[in-house]
Formats: sequence, structure tokens, C-alpha cells
Amino acid sequence: MPDAGVDPSPAGTRRATAVQRLVTVAVATVATAAVWLLAHVVFDVALQAKSGNAVRTVTLSGVVTTTVVVGFAAWALLAILERVTSAARTIFIAVGVVFLLISLLGPLSAETGAAKLVLTAEHLLAALIIIPGLARTTRQR
Repeated sequence: MPDAGVDPSPAGTRRATAVQRLVTVAVATVATAAVWLLAHVVFDVALQAKSGNAVRTVTLSGVVTTTVVVGFAAWALLAILERVTSAARTIFIAVGVVFLLISLLGPLSAETGAAKLVLTAEHLLAALIIIPGLARTTRQR
């Protein structure tokens, strides 16, 4: 007898996948925001990075916005890959790791060692949640 709370139809499966992916992006966003709050509020780390000749402050809203945008971009990439290849999960993970490595160049512009550490931790944390979190939802073709 089917479970009353589970919709085995394709629409139900898509809905469940979308919820899992949304939760993944939300968890990554909360995690990076928590790191920012811990660093900024508890340890009083000034999260500033050079952007050209200017020094830019990394704000909580910036962290949240960036994590959400990156999470949804990763979701979109995975959805496209699922439509065009049977190796979507493998390609998605490889692209995610490459983007993580490129993104780690950003914290190098931080003004202090503590800021570099915090920003690097945020990048790693987001990637360690988003990449496997979305990859595990990949539909098989």
C-alpha cells in the first residue's frame, strides 16, 4: 500500500526534488550568515576586502544575497545538465569544485588574516553544502 504522504507521480517527484534543493540553498545561506555573525558580532572581525583601489566591507546582506544567487545558479546549472546529459551529477560536481577553487581567490583580497580565514570558511562552507546537497538530488535519465 503506498504511503499516504508520498506522491509517486512525476509531478510529486519534481516537487520533492525542488523542496530538497530549496532546503539545500536555505541551509547554505543560514550557515554562511551564521559564520558572518559569529565573526562580526562575537569576534569583532572586520570583514573588509579590496576591490580594485577601494576597500569594500562584506555585509551580512551581501553574504546572504551572494549565497542565494550562487545556490540558485548552481540549481539552474544542475537542471540544465539533467536535461542534456546522463552524466549530470558528475559534471555538476566537477564544475562546482572548479568554481569553488576560483572563488577561493576572493578571500585573498581581505584586509586581515582573520578576515581571510572567515571569508575562506564561508566559501568552503557554502560549497560543502551546495555541491553535495544538490548533487544528491540528481534525477537519473
